[in-house]
Amino acid sequence: MTKKKIISLGNDGQLLLKGPDGRGEPVPPRSALQQGTAYLLLDCSESMAGEKLKQARRGAGDFIRQAIAKGYGVGLISFDDHASVLVQRTCSYPGFEGPLSRLDAAGTTNMTGALNLAFSVLSTVGGIRFVVLVSDGTPDDPMSTSASARKLAMNGVQLITIATQDADTAFLAGIATTRELAVVVRQDQLRIGIAGTALS
Repeated sequence: MTKKKIISLGNDGQLLLKGPDGRGEPVPPRSALQQGTAYLLLDCSESMAGEKLKQARRGAGDFIRQAIAKGYGVGLISFDDHASVLVQRTCSYPGFEGPLSRLDAAGTTNMTGALNLAFSVLSTVGGIRFVVLVSDGTPDDPMSTSASARKLAMNGVQLITIATQDADTAFLAGIATTRELAVVVRQDQLRIGIAGTALS
């Protein structure tokens, strides 16, 4: 016998899909599959320690909520020496809270690995696709990072870069899909820079 699920309204006014156990999951926007996918790539290298990482966490949370509200499926990738998919594409925000809270700063800046992971997960997804890369530094291997960015562009993935002023801003602007998609912010404005990223 199939267990029924019902739709109800949560305390915050958000629609919830409730199962027999009473647990609720937010109902994803109906347009999510048509709208597209955005993957957020966060630099967690040693230089991001302290206030930058706090700003990045908060900005990421703001960005993810806004992107989901606009109908995007969103995923999260972090990178230092290695790159890891922390959250696969989803239209539900709660799954991001734990991974964001556990982000730590250490190691170097394997930007190539992050872009290659993004390419891998987005190559099987249709619709509009964005990668939003946040960094305060210089990639470990600029040449391979540029090649990975070109591979995304050749496959129709838009790359937005958000750099703090102490990053290699010229390099990050150069790998963005267009110069208009390269943003530079002060360290204390990183949250606003990430949260304010516009997805068309």
